[in-house]
Amino acid sequence: MITYLICPMMSSAHMVIQIMRKQGLSFSTEHFIAQKEMNYHSYKDYDVFNLGGVTIIPTHLPGQTSGIIGFLIPELRTAILGAACANPTIMNQDSSGTVESYREGLFNLNQHRSEFNSVLTPHSNFGEPSLLVDHNLYWTELILLNKDDGFRIRLGGKESFVSRNKRFFHQQGYSGNIIY
Repeated sequence: MITYLICPMMSSAHMVIQIMRKQGLSFSTEHFIAQKEMNYHSYKDYDVFNLGGVTIIPTHLPGQTSGIIGFLIPELRTAILGAACANPTIMNQDSSGTVESYREGLFNLNQHRSEFNSVLTPHSNFGEPSLLVDHNLYWTELILLNKDDGFRIRLGGKESFVSRNKRFFHQQGYSGNIIY
């Protein structure tokens, strides 16, 4: 049986091969499937896509990356925000959005709070309450006012800051956090 690995760029394929070699495994590039050409459809924030009884509503949340989006699914009262709004949201990368643009995205998302009451993120097995949006919005405002905890860390080879130092008790913002 041959296993195929889909990689969007051949440089990614070579990186995977190097990692596998370090583990004593082999995998030939002939088993990589090149990324297909695809037609993309443009959208605007809060366009509604009907998928036959379920609607998906995209929203731009420029946090971990400047182009990241989340999705509202009103019928399930759920927002799939992934790394766009997590605990923590990691924003210390060169491709990350600014704290200002992230705050604006969270503010716009909060205008649609009646459409969801749970948030799915990559850092939680069962999701987070919708308060996560409020709490990350709270921390963006404190960061912009230089009133967050500003806990210094080194992450991904970069000196970074954590908005909420979990060693301190906070009455607000307890389910959110931002690394910037």
